[in-house]
Amino acid sequence: MSETEKSNSSLDYVICKVCEGNLENKGFGVYVCEDCHNIVLDDLGKARAYVEECGLNEAQEMAEQINVPLLRIQEFLSEGRLELPEGSQSFVCCQKCGCSIRYGRYCKDCSKEIAGEIAKELKHTRRKKQRK
Repeated sequence: MSETEKSNSSLDYVICKVCEGNLENKGFGVYVCEDCHNIVLDDLGKARAYVEECGLNEAQEMAEQINVPLLRIQEFLSEGRLELPEGSQSFVCCQKCGCSIRYGRYCKDCSKEIAGEIAKELKHTRRKKQRK
């Protein structure tokens, strides 16, 4: 791990620690210095790089290897910012039905059901407002 790869939830500096050039956000937790092309990873970048390079091990092991808090990794998974690889032995559980999913909080079926319930409630609310 280079000196510029530090554990942080979001990059808290925009200047390269190597040459003091500007860091450009390339997305998904990756920043590149415009001058020396040094690559800097925030917590998300480190987690994604680890999964790409090593596959997914236990989340606790990954957290220790990349020096990112376990809760942060769990946040990335539930937010859909980090995805478990196809065929992974690890998984996240749908918060509604408990089935195995690779990312997010809900499986596709439960997501559709919840979206339908929200749409129904919005329609009901609009009707109530129109009656007033």
